[in-house]
Amino acid sequence: MWGILSRDGGSEEYDAAPRTIPLCETECFVGRFVEPVNQGDFKFTHSSQIKIECPFVSSTHFSVAIKISDSVRTYFVTDHSRNGTFINGEHVGQRKTKELKSGDKLALMYKNKVRIQYSFSSVDVDIPASDDNK
Repeated sequence: MWGILSRDGGSEEYDAAPRTIPLCETECFVGRFVEPVNQGDFKFTHSSQIKIECPFVSSTHFSVAIKISDSVRTYFVTDHSRNGTFINGEHVGQRKTKELKSGDKLALMYKNKVRIQYSFSSVDVDIPASDDNK
């Protein structure tokens, strides 16, 4: 595990979304569905996606990724949603990627209201370099 998202706010009920999301793969996907769907379909999901069971959450809402270069870790969020993913109140933008730092707040908004919010924390463990991280 190289990071964790910890639920720390939002207006939705706490059982509607996981309290913590461990980040273990090079890119971790989060969305409303967990069953794999073809990428060409309207409702694209990743085979290892983490589920948030809320009607305003997109099929695949966002992903969090790690990149390691010369032992330096960089973290990124990609917004795959229509309703929006925000880092510290700043809109990431549909199909756009922004850097994520430990302590940043990752929010899912709907109708101008924070519905679900997570804090990102990096975990300092050795991660073997792979072709994905070069």
